[in-house]
Amino acid sequence: MSIKKSDFGKGCVYNLGLFLAHSEKFLECLNLRLEDTIKDPKKIYSEMWFNTASDHLYELQIPEKYPDELKKKLTFLKYKCLHFGHEFNKPFPTMKDVSKMLNLAKEILMDIDKLNGVKVIKATWE
Repeated sequence: MSIKKSDFGKGCVYNLGLFLAHSEKFLECLNLRLEDTIKDPKKIYSEMWFNTASDHLYELQIPEKYPDELKKKLTFLKYKCLHFGHEFNKPFPTMKDVSKMLNLAKEILMDIDKLNGVKVIKATWE
């Protein structure tokens, strides 16, 4: 029996959780004092954040049994974040993109709960 390893995880909900765990790190980066020589520190930190957070989406598994709309959301999240984090070409990510992708990941988790019959109530403070 061989043990298979994954540097950044392999799964669906698990990998979404690992991706979302990086949200606090992004907020920490924005609160750092930045040198005046950096022209657009928010852009640089957006790129850096996507570079580290999106690693967890490489082996994101999308179950075939999921409804098409959910599969589309997961596919979009995966490839958009990998583009922002690893292709280093236009379009470049912004803080707004970070927020959009974090919200999309949370929306996907709520969709998965609903799919499993769980009543979801969005948090006022998330």
